[in-house]
Amino acid sequence: GQRVTPPTDGSLKSESVLVSTGMKPGAIELSDGQTVNITGATKSELFRNSNIPGTTTLDFAVGATAEELQSFWENMFNAQNAEDEDSEEEEQDANDEVEEDEATDEPEPTPPADNENDD
Repeated sequence: GQRVTPPTDGSLKSESVLVSTGMKPGAIELSDGQTVNITGATKSELFRNSNIPGTTTLDFAVGATAEELQSFWENMFNAQNAEDEDSEEEEQDANDEVEEDEATDEPEPTPPADNENDD
C-alpha cells in the first residue's frame, strides 16, 4: 500500500457512498411509481469538489443495459429484504429471550448473615 497525500487546496472532499453503487444512499422511484429507499454498506471516498456523487438513481450505471440494471436491482432488493427479515427475526428472538428470563426469574435467597461475634 502506497500512501498518497491529498492536495491542500481544498479541491477534494471525502464523501460516504454506497459500496454497491458508488453513490449516496437515498430513495429512488421505480417505473411502477413505487418509491424504494436504497441503503447498505458505505465507504468513504475522495471526490473532486466538482464531481461529488449524488443520490443513487435507478439508472446509475453508465453504459449498462436495461437487463443488467434490472438484474442489479433485483439482487439489491432481494439482499435488502433478506437483511430486513434477519433483523426482524433477531429482534423477535431477543424479545422471546427477555420474556423467558422474566418468566423464570425468582428472587435470590438471602444468605445467612455472618456473625462475627461468635464466641
